[in-house]
Amino acid sequence: MSPVLPHPRVEILPVSTFLRQLVPPAGPARVLGTITLVNTTGSGLWITSSALYATVVLGLSATELGVALTCSALASLLSSTPFGYLADRRGPRLLQAVFYLLLASFSAAMIFAQGFVGFLVVSVLTALADAAQRGARQALIAGLVPRDERVRTRAIFRSLANVGITLGSALGGIGLAVGTPMVYRVLILGNALSYVVIALIALRLPHLAPIPHKPSEPRLTSLRDKPFLAFVVLDGLMSMHGGILQIVLPLWIVQFTRAPHWLIAACMVLNAVMVVLLQVRMSRGTEGTAGAVRAMRWSGLLVAGACAIFALTSRGPTPLVVALIIGGVVLHGLGELRQSAAGWGLSYGMAPPDAPGQYQATYAMGAQLGRMIAPMVLTALVLVWGPPGWLALGLLMLFPAVAIGPVVAWHHHRRARGAGDGSHDSSAGAEVSGNEVRQSLAHPPDVISPENAEVVGGSPDGLRSRLDPGQPAPHAGVVEFGRD
Repeated sequence: MSPVLPHPRVEILPVSTFLRQLVPPAGPARVLGTITLVNTTGSGLWITSSALYATVVLGLSATELGVALTCSALASLLSSTPFGYLADRRGPRLLQAVFYLLLASFSAAMIFAQGFVGFLVVSVLTALADAAQRGARQALIAGLVPRDERVRTRAIFRSLANVGITLGSALGGIGLAVGTPMVYRVLILGNALSYVVIALIALRLPHLAPIPHKPSEPRLTSLRDKPFLAFVVLDGLMSMHGGILQIVLPLWIVQFTRAPHWLIAACMVLNAVMVVLLQVRMSRGTEGTAGAVRAMRWSGLLVAGACAIFALTSRGPTPLVVALIIGGVVLHGLGELRQSAAGWGLSYGMAPPDAPGQYQATYAMGAQLGRMIAPMVLTALVLVWGPPGWLALGLLMLFPAVAIGPVVAWHHHRRARGAGDGSHDSSAGAEVSGNEVRQSLAHPPDVISPENAEVVGGSPDGLRSRLDPGQPAPHAGVVEFGRD
């Protein structure tokens, strides 16, 4: 008589377990997480009302609105790296608070804008201030969150951002149901008020001392780092897949399939729920460059698989089409989650420790570029070519996912060559083993000063203890920002 084998145990995690992952660790990470939630809630108010406010209240044409948004996007793209450099050199904490207050002023000024010129000027100023606060924010994350927790922290922030956008959009939707100019202005002022709140919250963060510029180096080193720029471009090409759910799939469902139109909203909700519940879990293993490269390859395969599934939905019975679209959205969502986490891991792993603001700002330029070109590229492929266009789009997503591996190898080769011949390499020291991290934190100094800052500052934690010289370290001398 053969022995009875036990049934495999399948553990189903409750939703509360996933929701607990949305709470950042105590310390600066939790403050930054609060800022993220409040900021994106206010942004949700503006996102839902901006197009209607511009066209209905200000009387802009669709073309004028498009020109204003394009100019704003270009202003943000071109100013991103200089503002990141400014955050490194002037200190990001106060800079972030100042630009949040400027954002509040510019956002409130929108209710006084008149016509196309007024809307354009306010939109560009808002975009510039937003680029500046993002550069300061990324410098704060790099300076206050330990290296081995940055990717997970960014994942938590992205989940919180989706919660905030959803909440703000829901509140904005209530206002749109009323639809009067006064309600639009109330939504705008609500967004402006959110910036004032987070400017005050930002002052609770520890002060990071400015990083002095080395006279022997160029000011914008990230724009001269060829492997890093290649990675940014490839990551930007991959980020075009965000336009699949926002732009192409809704039009595809309406024009090419028999699926009901409510499926468009269902796909959006499904994607948002996946980001909120799974982004943290899907970021595991991407803290180092090797794991991030593997995750990027898997991301390309998943998104390409989703495109192949979408190509099958132009024919067939409605239930099958609906099931295929939902399956494609799930695959796309998993690829999106892995690509985001892999991008964070590589952006930190390939950056030097003395220029976190400008390197993260340069990294953000890739996604901005991807969002700018996605509408043109995606619609040209899918809506013009039909099912073969989906297959071509899948191949287009596979190319950068595979090409990033050689680019990262190029980066490591340059770093090793620079270390071997004693020449300067901007990325040298960007990664240190986990054992060295733990050793540097095992006996941290009670007081961080210029003399002992190397103990923590040279570690890959990115803490670098740019706290004010002589400022006591928190938690009785244990420097563990972002840890429970």
